[in-house]
Amino acid sequence: MNIKGLDHLAQDIVEFYSAGIDSITESTFAAAKECAESCCEKIKAASPRGTGKYRQGWVVRKTSNGYMVYNKTEPHLEMILEHGHVISKGERKGERIEGVPHIYDNADEARDKFYSMCVDIKSSGVRLKFKRR
Repeated sequence: MNIKGLDHLAQDIVEFYSAGIDSITESTFAAAKECAESCCEKIKAASPRGTGKYRQGWVVRKTSNGYMVYNKTEPHLEMILEHGHVISKGERKGERIEGVPHIYDNADEARDKFYSMCVDIKSSGVRLKFKRR
């Protein structure tokens, strides 16, 4: 047996697994970015067409934990347009405006896609070449 090889065995094992974890982390963040951008585009396409300011406000932002899709220009309109509302002022006071579901359906689809991508990343495993000293 090679004594020098045994001395470095623990260090080699740690390096091997840390490289694998880094690879999985990078793959997961890439999958999250892809799903967030896809979700953002689908929400933009399904958003109500008014002046276009609300529709064009959908953006993706990187956070410390991943990515977030939100409306940058008109965030206060998200729930009103998603679920509908009753007009409280003007000639049409009391009239009910039906919602246009465009956020939650696309977000659920993006979550399912991200989950399946993560399962694929996990199942493919990390195939690394072990460096010998």
